[in-house]
Amino acid sequence: MSTNTQNQTGNLLASLLEINIPSEKMILLKNDKIELTSINKEPYIFIIVSGVVGISSNTNAMIDFAGEGDLLDYNAYSSYLSGQALTDKVTIWRFGQMDIFTQIA
Repeated sequence: MSTNTQNQTGNLLASLLEINIPSEKMILLKNDKIELTSINKEPYIFIIVSGVVGISSNTNAMIDFAGEGDLLDYNAYSSYLSGQALTDKVTIWRFGQMDIFTQIA
C-alpha cells in the first residue's frame, strides 16, 4: 500500500475515533480468525493498524491479503469471508458500518 493511502486511512481512523463512533480495538495473534462478512448480523468495517491478515472464503481458500492501513468492507459479498492473522500480532479497529454512514451522511 502506498504511503499516501496509509496516511489517508490513518486520518480516517483518527477522525472516526475523535467523533466517538462506537468501535472496538481488536488484537489478533498469529492464526487467530475474524469474521469479515456479516451474514444476518450487523455489518462492520475494519481498519488494520498493524500486521497482515489473509482473507479466506467459506472454502478456506486464501483469496487476498490485507495489511497496515487497509480498510476492509466486505459487506457486499453474499458469501462468508474471514481473516486470519498471518503475522505474530495484528491490530484492527472495528466499526459498525451504519454508525460510520450515519456520521458522514
